[in-house]
Amino acid sequence: MKTPRELTRAQLEGIAAAIRDILWRDPRTGGFDPEKEWSSDTIEWVSGVMEDADLKPGAVPTAHRAAADPAAATPSPQEACGALIATIEATGGCVRDEGGSLAPAGDPDWIDLADAYLAACAALGRTPMVEEPEEGEDGTDAMTNPTDPRP
Repeated sequence: MKTPRELTRAQLEGIAAAIRDILWRDPRTGGFDPEKEWSSDTIEWVSGVMEDADLKPGAVPTAHRAAADPAAATPSPQEACGALIATIEATGGCVRDEGGSLAPAGDPDWIDLADAYLAACAALGRTPMVEEPEEGEDGTDAMTNPTDPRP
């Protein structure tokens, strides 16, 4: 599964256009109908667009199932790493400060969690989502994200 940040602007625009067409384009006339009625098939078609773009999440990690059902199996190392990565990336990935310390964007004081995130990404061969400080034109630090493909 990809995250929207991993897609190019053109890919995201294509997804938005495909979903807009599903929701409001009249298949008979080809024009847009803002009053078009939707059926249960509509959500299936929208989810198909998301799946085709590799944005569909995988199975619920075992750790989540275990919380609901203590008899559930122990998560695999891949599932555990994937759950950690998804949690950190859902809050913006990690941020490196001007001093070089790396911390989750969601909790800048928890630098040990950033280390665990980097280890999980390495274990799964994933590129970590990290914002690096960059010197701006005026000599001040500005944050950039080299792993973010958006302009």
